[in-house]
Parts: sequence; C-alpha cells; structure tokens
Amino acid sequence: MTMTQGQTLKKLLYIYQNQYFHSVNYMLNFQECVKGFRFDYVYIKSIETTNYL
Repeated sequence: MTMTQGQTLKKLLYIYQNQYFHSVNYMLNFQECVKGFRFDYVYIKSIETTNYL
C-alpha cells in the first residue's frame, strides 16, 4: 500500500466515523453505497466537499 492509498483510506475512515455520529441518513446512504460497490469518483468528491470546505 502506497502512502497515498493509506492517506485516502484514513480520510475515508475519518469521514465514515465522523458522519456516523452526525447523520443517520448519511450512514444509510453509505451502507447502500457499500452494498452496491458504488465507490465512484463523484460520490467520493461529494463527501470530501461536504467535510473539507
């Protein structure tokens, strides 16, 4: 695993944990995303925009 992959994984885990405490709707959407393996670029960027702007 490269440094970049590790950082991305940590960021996603951080987002996942943060949103767990703040938004039930987000969790349901996240779980649906996992079930459907829909980790597309737009979805990830939308999460980043929500958390880091």
